Amino acid sequence: MKSKPELQQTENIRIMKPTPCSAINGGVGKTPVDGRFANINGRMKWAIPWFEDDGNMVAPQLWAKRMYRDAQLALQYKCTGLMGLHWRTKVIGPQVSALAQLGWRQAEWTAQNFYTDWARRHFGSEAAAAIGNSFAAIDGALPEPSKWGGGPGSVVGGGNYAFVTELEAHRALIRGRGNLERYDYWLNTFRYMRSMGQQLGDWENMMKYLLASISTKGAMGTIINLESHTRPDWNGPTAYTGNPRLILTTVRTSVERGEVLNLKARTLDKGTPGSVTLHWRRLGQGAFATKTFAKVNRGVYQVDFPAAEEDLEYYVEMRSSDGQTLLHPVTAPAINHTLVVPAIESTLKRNSTKNLK
Repeated sequence: MKSKPELQQTENIRIMKPTPCSAINGGVGKTPVDGRFANINGRMKWAIPWFEDDGNMVAPQLWAKRMYRDAQLALQYKCTGLMGLHWRTKVIGPQVSALAQLGWRQAEWTAQNFYTDWARRHFGSEAAAAIGNSFAAIDGALPEPSKWGGGPGSVVGGGNYAFVTELEAHRALIRGRGNLERYDYWLNTFRYMRSMGQQLGDWENMMKYLLASISTKGAMGTIINLESHTRPDWNGPTAYTGNPRLILTTVRTSVERGEVLNLKARTLDKGTPGSVTLHWRRLGQGAFATKTFAKVNRGVYQVDFPAAEEDLEYYVEMRSSDGQTLLHPVTAPAINHTLVVPAIESTLKRNSTKNLK
């Protein structure tokens, strides 16, 4: 007979030796990595810091410094795994990037150097130092204008938002359409937060800036949280009054050979857009072919690419109700989205097909 798996006794809990031990940090991430990891030997140990806490999940949060603290402790306690807990994606980008770096190298890491490098890659070299200084200063020190109230999204207001004025001044330093679009995402996100600090008195500005920044499905969920927990009985204006926007919440970069990719576009417009059009071509070669998106409902449109047989580049064009032309990405047609077809069928797909035979 085979012997039973070796067991380890840990505070009256018997755990099989091959089983990893993991724990999320306490205090919705504010408490450091648990020191009891140091007492666990002979098995994998996974520390799990929080990229964001769920009570204040409708507001931006910056926690790169906290990632440094927790990565240092995970190394000290000889943890073999380091991962982050989160719900949203784009708005927690800095701390995701920080933890990814800190899992490999921690020597000479500073928040100042991290944010200067992050700003250079996202917004260009002209404004990197100034933006890096501002982000390093507010990391871990942002106001918390919302709390848990039956769920995330209960606005309580309050806080000092002088840093937003400072960030607004940096915008004049930025060059390039792509750099400006990426910076405006953060600027509008913090303007939205500043309006939230006014509590319910500035609800319309809150929603104006939030809609100006939304570009992911997670951010769309922020609207749902706010409407569910702060203004469930809102009877104010519901018409969109901002600038027209073209949103692709999911930008795929690869497809399987033969796959027919369905692409959805979401639009914000005071009226009905004149058209939404897909432009694509073989990567770096020839003229662009076009195909019109079909309207699904309200501001949602979709289109199917041809079955994928080679690498493609593409962009989406929207003609707004007032005649403006919007492009996604904004750098198109010079710099476009790309779809790469792997030269070899993916291992996952190959194994799945094999198992079905």
